[in-house]
Amino acid sequence: MAERIECLTCNTHISQDTATNAGGQCLICRLDRRARKPPVIVVRSGEIGFAMPAPAFQKTLKKTKPTGGTKHPNYLELEAQKALVAHALHHKINFVIHDDLWGRTTMAATKLLEQGVGQLLTPDYEYEYSQIRREEWVEGTEPLMQRGGFSYLNDAGVELYRRWTWMS
Repeated sequence: MAERIECLTCNTHISQDTATNAGGQCLICRLDRRARKPPVIVVRSGEIGFAMPAPAFQKTLKKTKPTGGTKHPNYLELEAQKALVAHALHHKINFVIHDDLWGRTTMAATKLLEQGVGQLLTPDYEYEYSQIRREEWVEGTEPLMQRGGFSYLNDAGVELYRRWTWMS
């Protein structure tokens, strides 16, 4: 297991990589240092994060529908995500949440990013939407054996984030 150290500000245990990339601070303290108001929500999807103002994210997440309606397990998962965001807003705190199993939370985050609200966070850099480009991708050559989605790439053409959105 990777060595963990304490955040210089709040003493939370963080990975050595996070400490190196964030100047010894956890992501919450690092965002706090920027004195952003209102609170910031960071949606994590693996190594990538999407940072945005909590009120804008709450509004978009409220409009997000679960994968299979109210009978699907994703319904409860999305309701929990909405409650966490409401909690962060109520207490005026920055908050990190992880994507739900069906990816609906990051879909809300990418929607905001493409509207110019928020940032795409990689371990090395923070990108505004104007600094990246979106490309559609398709894998497979047989009509009934394909899948596709979209990717975000930086100016050098390096893929920063890849999202699978459909399959035939």
